[in-house]
Amino acid sequence: MAAQTQAQFEQSIINQLATVDPTLSTTLGTPTRKIITAVASQLASLVVDENTTTTLWSVDSYSGSELDAFGAMFGFARQQAQAASGTISIARDNADSVQAIAYGAQFYKPATATQAAVYFQTTSYQEMAKGVTKAEIPVVATVAGSAANVAANTVTYSVSYTGYFGVTNDLPMTGGRDLETDAEFRTRIVNTIFRGEFGTVDQYLGLALAHAADSRASVIGQESTWTETVAVQSNYTATYSIDEVAEMLDVQNRFWVRNADTDKLYSRGEYDVDAENAVITFHDVATTELIGPVMRGNSYSLSQPNVLRVSGITSNDGVTPITTGFTVSGNQITITSSFPADYVGQTVLVSYVYKAASIGDFITVEYDYLSNLNRGGIKTVEVFVDGESGQTVADLQFIDFNKLVTAQNRANWRHDDGTMPTENNLYIPLSYQPVMRSYNGMINVGADIILQEGKQFRMLYDSGYANRDGSSRAMDAVELMGTYSGDKNSFVPAGTNISLTNETPLNIPFVYNTVPSEVQKLVGKQSVVTANTLVHEVRRRRYGVHLTLMFSVYTRDAIKASVEKAVIDWANSLPFGQTIQFSDIETVAANVAGVDNVRVSTQADAAGKAADGSGTFGAYGIVEYERDGKTQKAQHTTDFRQKGNECFYVQYVHFYSRTQQGWM
Repeated sequence: MAAQTQAQFEQSIINQLATVDPTLSTTLGTPTRKIITAVASQLASLVVDENTTTTLWSVDSYSGSELDAFGAMFGFARQQAQAASGTISIARDNADSVQAIAYGAQFYKPATATQAAVYFQTTSYQEMAKGVTKAEIPVVATVAGSAANVAANTVTYSVSYTGYFGVTNDLPMTGGRDLETDAEFRTRIVNTIFRGEFGTVDQYLGLALAHAADSRASVIGQESTWTETVAVQSNYTATYSIDEVAEMLDVQNRFWVRNADTDKLYSRGEYDVDAENAVITFHDVATTELIGPVMRGNSYSLSQPNVLRVSGITSNDGVTPITTGFTVSGNQITITSSFPADYVGQTVLVSYVYKAASIGDFITVEYDYLSNLNRGGIKTVEVFVDGESGQTVADLQFIDFNKLVTAQNRANWRHDDGTMPTENNLYIPLSYQPVMRSYNGMINVGADIILQEGKQFRMLYDSGYANRDGSSRAMDAVELMGTYSGDKNSFVPAGTNISLTNETPLNIPFVYNTVPSEVQKLVGKQSVVTANTLVHEVRRRRYGVHLTLMFSVYTRDAIKASVEKAVIDWANSLPFGQTIQFSDIETVAANVAGVDNVRVSTQADAAGKAADGSGTFGAYGIVEYERDGKTQKAQHTTDFRQKGNECFYVQYVHFYSRTQQGWM
């Protein structure tokens, strides 16, 4: 209904009456005019109510500042642009003196043909002591936005430090985010404020994505459903995945198998399930079926396509055998001229043996299970988010000689290079979780003693033994390396002659990720009382991708930069728990202008070249790294799958260039 005023309604009625009854007087003061005025007043009020109902609470009717005001009524604000952050490594050849790295010192990724230079500045003051040739210092982009999420080893120039100084970023800069658009803000409002039922997956996803740092999230409840398409092998078996299964739920009644092409649901009498070994076996099934009325010269198809053998044909009552007058080919029965005349024109009963699936068939397996990514308690829900927002804290802790690393507990943690802590070292739990890194590589003991990372301590990260890793309830800690003496009641840090006693205070500066705890608070305020929900940061599996390119245009460097950005952007958009297919990566690269041909690099392409970092893998395929982004962990030369709490994080893309002649 158009938003007409009372006067407009009044004039419209007068005009209509003048058409249908020109003799009727509608001048002011007449009874008719008074009635028209009263009706017009009511119609105008109805329009106001209609507009209020249809637009005031319709998020689609707002944009810009009006949308901001609408969100503010519910305590929601547009997510502002966020600056990317990371760490710069500074190396020098001459270490004869102390070198100060000033607060606000700038470093940058140089401009390319497609992107302006991207600048970063330090967020703290740091000194490189005499004799120290390398240091790492946290930096933040000078301009907020996703453009500063640059790849590893691209921030290689300094504004203030030249000459014998070298700089780089060993890992990508992350966390940059553009200002939330109207469309994104509307979606977030709908997914949170107007989300519907409490305690649903959509609710948890909406709450998780309401945080400015989060762009992806997943929810794993106590019960989950797995769906997968697999092929029937030559022995009529098919193997399905159970990577995330803690316990199968009722294999008899909550396990389904369908033909992927026809969507036919197989009967449980047609196959067996070996849940322990994750194998489906299609067995021989004996059945009977009426065909006909049969006529000589005609062929009839049995309902099951994969007939192994026909046991016999009888009269339709199953009493009298019919032994002649027919041939069998697969599931086809042909009635010949010698078929007994007494049964021509009648239905007959065929007994046969079949298998429900054929070799090479694609089948879809679906089953319900308890996930091993869930804590397994009563109504436990795990929420995984990809956001990072580092907060630096100075944590006051005390040495506790009861907290020794032992053979029984050392598997609870990993260093950033994937190794476990050493027995008889001390561990110091930290107050703020989950931990991202040490702030400056130092721990202060009193006023005069400094412990150095890598020499006297290392950071420990919860390995997920209780499925609490990456959450505000994680057990990230510090490992004090040295010699513990129970007899002397002392601990001597490695490489020193300092003797520390029980309850010695330690000032531990470190950076932790605030996103899980902030989302946890939001979930806690809006979840159902009975839900036991825990928010985690997703496990970032770090990779280096090696691609071999053929070019259709030049320059090659600009095309390589575009391919690297395309692959990283694609990886950052993938949902958690995806199967990483080489063909998908090749397609992303092939769609970049200037790329004529592409493949994931092979061992032959690498020709003996070693992959980046510490390890023995060659520079081909996809190389996986530990948390430190430097220690090689695995090499993938075929497709591989990630778990539901893992994301595909590409920290670099390296290239080999080829022409058509050198392609094969």
